[in-house]
Amino acid sequence: MKFLYPQVLWGLTVLLIPIIIHLFNFKRYKTLYFSSLQFIKKVDQEAKSTKQLKRWLILLSRLLALSALIIAFAQPYWSNDDKSTLPGRPILIHVDNSFSMQAQGYEGELLSMAKEKIRNVIQSLPNNQLFIISTNALTGREEQLLNKADAFEKVDQIDFSGLSKRIDQVISWQKQTIRKHDPEEKWLNVENYIFSDFQRINGTSLSDSTDFNFTPVLLHAENTENLFIDSLWFDEPINRIGRSNRLNISIQNNSDQDLTNVELEFSGDEENKVLFVDLPARIKTKTAITVTNKKDGLKSGSVRIADQNIYFDDAFYYSYVTEKQVNVLILNGEDASENVPLIYSLDQYYNLVQIDYLSFTRENLKEKDLIVLNGINKLPSGVSNLLDDAIKSGTSVGIFPGRSPDIADFNLFLSKHKLPSMGSAITAGNRIDQLNYDDPFFEGVFDKRSEKLNLPGISRTFIAPGGGSSSNTLIKLVNGTPLLVNRKETGNIYMFYSSLHPEFGNFVKDALCSTIFLRIGERSKRLQPMYVELGKQSTYPVYSDLGADQTIKIKNDQLSLIPQQSSLNQVTYIQLNQINGIEELKAGNYQLISDRPVGVVSLNYSRKESQLDALDKGEIESLFGSNGNLTSVKEISSKNQFDPSEMKKASGAWRLFIVLALIFVAIEMLLIRFLK
Repeated sequence: MKFLYPQVLWGLTVLLIPIIIHLFNFKRYKTLYFSSLQFIKKVDQEAKSTKQLKRWLILLSRLLALSALIIAFAQPYWSNDDKSTLPGRPILIHVDNSFSMQAQGYEGELLSMAKEKIRNVIQSLPNNQLFIISTNALTGREEQLLNKADAFEKVDQIDFSGLSKRIDQVISWQKQTIRKHDPEEKWLNVENYIFSDFQRINGTSLSDSTDFNFTPVLLHAENTENLFIDSLWFDEPINRIGRSNRLNISIQNNSDQDLTNVELEFSGDEENKVLFVDLPARIKTKTAITVTNKKDGLKSGSVRIADQNIYFDDAFYYSYVTEKQVNVLILNGEDASENVPLIYSLDQYYNLVQIDYLSFTRENLKEKDLIVLNGINKLPSGVSNLLDDAIKSGTSVGIFPGRSPDIADFNLFLSKHKLPSMGSAITAGNRIDQLNYDDPFFEGVFDKRSEKLNLPGISRTFIAPGGGSSSNTLIKLVNGTPLLVNRKETGNIYMFYSSLHPEFGNFVKDALCSTIFLRIGERSKRLQPMYVELGKQSTYPVYSDLGADQTIKIKNDQLSLIPQQSSLNQVTYIQLNQINGIEELKAGNYQLISDRPVGVVSLNYSRKESQLDALDKGEIESLFGSNGNLTSVKEISSKNQFDPSEMKKASGAWRLFIVLALIFVAIEMLLIRFLK
């Protein structure tokens, strides 16, 4: 048994008072004279013994009544530590420091409230108590056993983190940590306090049962409404100098009220804008800003929205590159069409190189955005392997076979990339029937959609008998087979199931053919991601030509970090999740610098924490009760304000001692009244 207010036990010294009164009876006796004491002496001796017994019983009942009353005021409780004590056995405390804990509780931010309550818990425990205090980082550093002083210091250092962890991930980490400290599993019924707002998205079930004694502490947000920017994207992935492009912005209004004239601030390298949007309740709203790039190079910016509750998701950072040229390599085969290089040479945006496909080497891959196979009939393994490497590095590949392709060679490559296989040439049903207008490939190409297409005829095509379910058909023929198929890997792959040779028709002379090649070129520029979600994407490509010994720094005005980096297929990759000091990275725009600027990386926090829907007390009881020993669920809100130091108190223990005190008082009264 332990006591919440052990200092009250000093009141037991009051028990000396009835003892002293009993031992020193100051009552004065009156003398009576009798003529003969022969018979009175015997009666007096018997009465004296009875009175002594009565006095001792009354004293005992008084002492027990006073003791029970004093113990009741000392607030006794029984801890599981009393059942199975072992030196060095810690108490687990996990505090959810995700961004949803920025929400306001009745005493300020939820995280600040949690830290204050944890300090009170630590203060109420013995000085020799050990702790394991964890946050959403769940690192090896947090596995350490902390004494009371170190525990206070650890709590003071806890700050918001962009990391979000499910409940089962936290408990799994705690189990592994306990096993490291207690391989023989002697520590049973370890106390485990979890301070969180218990977002529903972080789990409603646990897979493993544990021997922990769970005390979940639910921190209630006073306001669960939130307004945040969900995502950004351009209409066109390629930004060209002098060409306008729409930047689309998705905004979520997680409140029950329609909002009007909400200010949206756009900040870019070349221009700043402010616009006002109306946001209906409980839905996503899309708006857009037109961006015109006047200069080439690296660009970065942000979009911000004003919100009074959660503020980590009010800004969204992005970056992109405006390039002067797309580097195109054409591999000419036996049946190469002269129109293909002619199409690209008419626009200075394309930096064109042509070689015979048998001269293709790894050196030719350097900084290439697009490789076009023009009229090739054979696909040797060496060429196929180089194309595989190019696709892995982000280069796009367009395949336009010759009139007599080696079906086995082509199908080996197509199956590897999950594209429809190629069959023999057919002459029936080759009229173009459908264009996939909904695909971004054709976005902005046509003024309007047309159900009745008047497109060039193709006299012969290679039938695609099946397969390639993961590919996307851009053009379909009347016979139901595809003519042009696309599949997105690291780079795009385009497969044309016909030939540009005159024996297969006049498609190469039509405007649609030129449109296809130009769209493939426009969409083939190797682009660094527009933004990265912190903690999710592990690698980031840098397409600049770097030397073997050159390192890349991630840098902004506040910090400079050197990430791990590796090279593959002429591309350098930096490791965003393996940076020494990763916890220092915050949302924002960072330069990638080697001997010169080589890129910009925009980091954003996950919007997972923007959803403030939380489990209620009953759901938390169900969650933990089926996977451990649930002590009780504590709530912190304006309606439920509790002293965390009482969390280990047995419910109603003090009432038991009040009842005992009343019982002993009743016994004393009965003794006085009926014991003669």
